[in-house]
Amino acid sequence: FYSVCFTDANTGYLGGFFGTILKTTNAGFGTSIGETTSNHTTFTIHPNPSSDKITIETTVIPKKGQFSFFTMQGREIITCQITESKTQLDITALPSGVYFVRLTGDRTVQGEKFVKH
Repeated sequence: FYSVCFTDANTGYLGGFFGTILKTTNAGFGTSIGETTSNHTTFTIHPNPSSDKITIETTVIPKKGQFSFFTMQGREIITCQITESKTQLDITALPSGVYFVRLTGDRTVQGEKFVKH
């Protein structure tokens, strides 16, 4: 996490990678932070891993939606607008490694990762 801010004794916010924001209303008691699985992911990346092209499929096309690609160091390297439910990208120029993809929409931010080999 990059930032922690409490607005009163019980209410606090954590800011993290990919625009993640977590809120507590009980001062964080009874809370653990770990890897969780969300049933609300609206996009998939396949094939994963890939060496030449990936397809990103969305179940919802948000207004003003866009995908942003990041290196493991957090450097944004690609940004593209979402105009259809399937977006195909040529990744042959990317070096091998793990990349993060962030989908941003009107009021949502979601993330996935893919491996380029």
